[in-house]
Amino acid sequence: MEDKLFPYRCTKRTTKETPPPPPKWSDLHTGLLEMILRHLAFSDILRFKAVCSSWNFAAKSYTSAPYYIPYPQFPWLMLPSRPQDVANSTLRFFSLPEKKMYTKKLFQHFADAWCVGSSHGWLVVFDNMSIPHLLNPITGEIFRLPSMSSMAQSFDKRSVLKAILSSHPLGQNNKKVSIVVMYAATLPNNVSLAFYERGQEGKWTELDGQHRNYCDVMFHNAQLYAITRNPGTLEVWDFRNSIPIKTIHIRPAVNKINSAPKRGYLVESLGEILRVEEFRDIYTLNSTGNKWGWEKVECLGDRVLFLGGNQSMSFSARDLPGCQENSIYFTPSHPQNNGYRTALGVYSLKGKVVESLYVIDHSNRYQPPFFIIPHP
Repeated sequence: MEDKLFPYRCTKRTTKETPPPPPKWSDLHTGLLEMILRHLAFSDILRFKAVCSSWNFAAKSYTSAPYYIPYPQFPWLMLPSRPQDVANSTLRFFSLPEKKMYTKKLFQHFADAWCVGSSHGWLVVFDNMSIPHLLNPITGEIFRLPSMSSMAQSFDKRSVLKAILSSHPLGQNNKKVSIVVMYAATLPNNVSLAFYERGQEGKWTELDGQHRNYCDVMFHNAQLYAITRNPGTLEVWDFRNSIPIKTIHIRPAVNKINSAPKRGYLVESLGEILRVEEFRDIYTLNSTGNKWGWEKVECLGDRVLFLGGNQSMSFSARDLPGCQENSIYFTPSHPQNNGYRTALGVYSLKGKVVESLYVIDHSNRYQPPFFIIPHP
């Protein structure tokens, strides 16, 4: 019997809908891209920029913003130039966690530049005419510095033992950037300090220290710390004034440190000022009343130090995957009889052992390697 209520048979009508277009990674919102960038080390940012033009633009905008803070990254190792590097105007950088070599092409007259320091992602280098410059090897930016020829009767760029910066030269909040050099004058043990403020006309000015046997310098909170060889005398200058003023002169008790003169390194770690001798023995600066002294440190905990011709650095091993905690990574500062051979080593405070991590495989070993934190 036919149903009168539904006299017509219903049929299902199908229509073929056009599928939505696939999502475009290039259309991701800038805010989302920035959230990703905040958690990328610099080598990963380089890969991020290579995805597409919009990601490249987002990365450049983020790294040039005043609130940009570099994500903790294992320092790269800048290696001495080989003859073929000079011919091709390139620098080589080795990333230990990636086991990968990066190369960067530079201007021809900087291919064989003599590097004397590394701070905040910038190098202090002398060109072929022995003129000092600030060089960002990643961006290629270069700033010429005044000649140092007046600092000694017969100035040689190889007499500059170390150079450091007080802050990033292009930092949004850095109105004053000072460059300090540690250089050997006429006598072998006569190591002096001089400074220059970038952006101001003038020349290098010698710091009036009471010693002439400095072995390391570092900046912390706009103050310059300088240490001598045994017995570890420490001098501190305040660079927040128009003219640096010496604020502290400490001559710790001799029995706090080994009596034999050794090369010492200064590094700030969790607010502490550390002195490291020969990449092994560590002392922290402390005070009891009005007396200052160096106290032996047996363990760094999860901390790790990076020492060498660069401004020394300290990190938490938790921020650097693959890094050995309670260890000191180092680059040699003085060549052996046949030049520099080990470019990178690590000393474990727990095991009391030294391990060679990278060996220089060419004959041009007379310029030291440097740690550098790549900075856009």
